[in-house]
Amino acid sequence: MSSNIKPSKSWKENFAQFFESPSRETLRELLRNHTGEYNDLDFKRELVSDYEIAKDILWYG
Repeated sequence: MSSNIKPSKSWKENFAQFFESPSRETLRELLRNHTGEYNDLDFKRELVSDYEIAKDILWYG
């Protein structure tokens, strides 16, 4: 089984390559080479409202 996705690339490059030529094989490799969560990715159960974000920004200022 040959792979179009190389693990040495960044996760953004892996996603971009998958979406350029989506297939079962590239999806399998993308999921297999997943390395976990990153600091710049944050998964929330519910999105925070704009009002709450603005309130927090003003509180910090």
